[in-house]
Amino acid sequence: MSTDYGGGTNQERNETQKPFVFEWANGLTDQPQNLAIGAVYNLPQLRPDRNAVARHLLSGWGINAIFQYLSGSPIFIHQGNDGQHNGNNFEYPDLVSGQPDGVPNKSIKQWFNTAKFTEAIGHYGNTPRNPDWIYSPPSNPLELALSRIFLMPFAESQRLNFQIQAFNFLNHPQFSAPSGNQSSGHFGKITSTSFDNREVQLVAKYYF
Repeated sequence: MSTDYGGGTNQERNETQKPFVFEWANGLTDQPQNLAIGAVYNLPQLRPDRNAVARHLLSGWGINAIFQYLSGSPIFIHQGNDGQHNGNNFEYPDLVSGQPDGVPNKSIKQWFNTAKFTEAIGHYGNTPRNPDWIYSPPSNPLELALSRIFLMPFAESQRLNFQIQAFNFLNHPQFSAPSGNQSSGHFGKITSTSFDNREVQLVAKYYF
């Protein structure tokens, strides 16, 4: 569990509906699982009896990989409208009795049950801060790099390091958090990604 202060005291009233009431909740940076696995593998050298051209092209390559699994974080649910008419746009909506927390089939069009919330008018809403049943989607990017060092025949101390790097190699969409603004038309919807689609770049480093 992590804690945060929600915003600057003189900027956004700590993003609380009652600025002088201390609230306990999972912080927006809370991330229960954060796993990173790295691997380095050098491809085996071809035997001397193999074709000389094949040995020159295929030997000496190495593969580097980093896989991450990042679980989601809490969502700040607020109604966006000043139901108390006191200049605070970070008030919480009311919970609708009888509505389930989630939806049968999560999707980017409806990540959680938006019908569970309704606008609170003339009073403070009873939705808890950062409800513990709503978390953003997890991410699982894979970075892959293929590299080789070429020794320069004219100088033993000089070499060329060539790399092919791929980010989000599997090209899986890594979705961002859904909107937590109950007054927005995008409430409960995911409209962006937290990582770009697969990107490939070539890198060359010359050491002398």
